[in-house]
Parts: sequence; structure tokens; C-alpha cells
Amino acid sequence: MAKRRTLERWHPPVEPIRQEALLLKRLNRTKKLFRFLREHRHELFDDAFQEEPEGMYRGTGAGLPPVPPAKMYLLTFQWVGLGSGGSSTMPPQQR
Repeated sequence: MAKRRTLERWHPPVEPIRQEALLLKRLNRTKKLFRFLREHRHELFDDAFQEEPEGMYRGTGAGLPPVPPAKMYLLTFQWVGLGSGGSSTMPPQQR
């Protein structure tokens, strides 16, 4: 049986940085999802929530390095909110 790896967990900062605060002020009602996710991500993606999907990752070490599950969920929520397929919201280093 393959050894189970412990994945890196994502612990986002609670307080927005200056640039985020300016962007949050400019979000209109059609972008409420983005404001909600930024303001509550530290509550939504706690350690218990992130632990659950770890079993889906294979323990062989093959493939790309795993991405913390919370980041994958957040990206999925953003895609749904934008109604897009994705690379426009994905950081360049993860495309």
C-alpha cells in the first residue's frame, strides 16, 4: 500500500492587504461571490475541511506537486462565479 502523504494546508490571511481592500470596495452586487469568498475563506477552508479530500491524492509522489485542496475549491468557485473555463483566474505559475 502506498504511503499517505500529508498535503500542505492553506491558511489565508484574515485581513485583506491594501490592494485587496481597494478591490473589495469596488465590487458591485454582481460580484458578491468574490467579496464573500475573500472575506470568509479563512472560515470556509479550515483544517477539518482541508483534511477530508487528502485521501483523494495518490501517495506515490508521481505527477505534479499537489495543490492545497482549499485553493482548488476556491478556484472552482471563482470559475463558477465568472462562468468561465478557467485560465483567466488561475495564477500564471499554476497554468
